[in-house]
Amino acid sequence: MKRELYIWTLVFLGILHSYLIGDVLPAIFAFTLFLYMYYSKVTFNPNVTVRINNNLVSTEEGKEIEIPVLFMGRGIINAEFKGDYIISEKVRLRVEGQRNAKIKVKPIKKGIYDLRLKVKIEDFLGLQIQEKIFPGVRIEVVPSVDSIREAAKEEYRLRLKERYKKGIVGTESLDFHGLREYIPGDDIKKIDWKASARLKKLIIREFLKEKDSEVYIVLDQSREMRKGKIDYASALALYIATMLIRNGYYVGLIKYWEGGYKRIPPGRGEGHLNKIRMEIKYKRERGILSLRAEIGKVSTRALNFLRKSFRKKKGIWEALLEIKTPSYIVIISDLTSQTSRLYALLSMIRKKHRIIILSPNPVLFYQGDLNEETLRKLYKRMKEREKIIRKFNSLAPTIDLGPSDYGKEVLRVIE
Repeated sequence: MKRELYIWTLVFLGILHSYLIGDVLPAIFAFTLFLYMYYSKVTFNPNVTVRINNNLVSTEEGKEIEIPVLFMGRGIINAEFKGDYIISEKVRLRVEGQRNAKIKVKPIKKGIYDLRLKVKIEDFLGLQIQEKIFPGVRIEVVPSVDSIREAAKEEYRLRLKERYKKGIVGTESLDFHGLREYIPGDDIKKIDWKASARLKKLIIREFLKEKDSEVYIVLDQSREMRKGKIDYASALALYIATMLIRNGYYVGLIKYWEGGYKRIPPGRGEGHLNKIRMEIKYKRERGILSLRAEIGKVSTRALNFLRKSFRKKKGIWEALLEIKTPSYIVIISDLTSQTSRLYALLSMIRKKHRIIILSPNPVLFYQGDLNEETLRKLYKRMKEREKIIRKFNSLAPTIDLGPSDYGKEVLRVIE
């Protein structure tokens, strides 16, 4: 019970006691307490401010960090950070002028979060309380090293080298392999000018590679993915990267979103794996998952137009067209963002690269209320989803995933 409540109880009992025994002294005592409480309430005007030097803090999931805060003003301060997926220490301190404090925060999930500082200010007698919310910090939480090591203990491995021994993955010579149509991003030194003049379009001479092929993991971080599937997709990307790098492959990362992308060139070794881990960060989106995804037919004329204009696009299109050498590309996407254009892009680059698509199904990740009408809509979306999967499956192996499909089950299919 608060001290203020005790005092108000004394005021009431004093008045009651004075009335029952007919003595004025208890009433005077009660009135004095009332005036004191009134005065303390009127004069209580704490001018407390805070200062946080770091606007951005980076850490690993599950790792406790300390955020320094400078409090300025007068009063008893009770402070803690508030935000999604964090556990914050509560601090209590007496401030007269300025005082530094360090508040411990422990993030429990990967992602990017905005924290707020909740402060309760009391007068020195603890009779009056005022609550304020101050802007805090942005915290970037990356996957922990322990989670990567745990994934690496799985006994199932990707045998890309054995399966694609005669394809793009493996040790190969510089023997001539064949001809194919030019794709933006190809090395112009490999153009066969005689064949190009004869066929009236640019033709590339393909050679068998002299070194191990590169593997790119392409992670969709668009708005719809960030609403409910991004944790799953990020963990899957890290799992695959860990397995490949531990088996000696050169692995690169491309993460893309609306109008932008980030590309990490292929590499190998523990240092490179840690670099990929630090780059897989994101800010979640609130709201219910959208289930819409439409794909239309792409005519030859439209495909030629897209082929010429893709260079100017910022996003996955530009990122994939920058890959010069034939590579193995693992795309992790729900296929709901700009589906038709993604289909057109894959139609182009599948002549050059080996592609596999791992697609979290939005219907299976739906977390809204389930009633009869919603279930009817989900069933309809599931039927539409099947058509999209079949369409993409005609270009590259496309695996439809649900929340329980992870690790061994997914990697067994890739093998």
